Amino acid sequence: MHYRAQAKKRLYLLQASADGTRLSTDNEVQLGTGADAGRAEILIHVDSLNTEQPAVLLAILPTLFDSEKPPISLSKNPEKNLQVLSLSYAE
Repeated sequence: MHYRAQAKKRLYLLQASADGTRLSTDNEVQLGTGADAGRAEILIHVDSLNTEQPAVLLAILPTLFDSEKPPISLSKNPEKNLQVLSLSYAE
């Protein structure tokens, strides 16, 4: 199925650093800092049974999102570092 308009959002796979604590269930991804920070919804997150292993999340972020420029963080767990992992799409 093809659309004429450009996609505005895309599914991203994120990894939260392991620091011995679990993620809060009502987290959101914060895009940037300060008053102009955007927010993105987390669809699902999976914590490892071993708290020393990182948690993974699926989130919907803007397609123009550049993981290098604005710092991204979690609203309820800002101490965890987020890393964007590649999600392979079938063409």
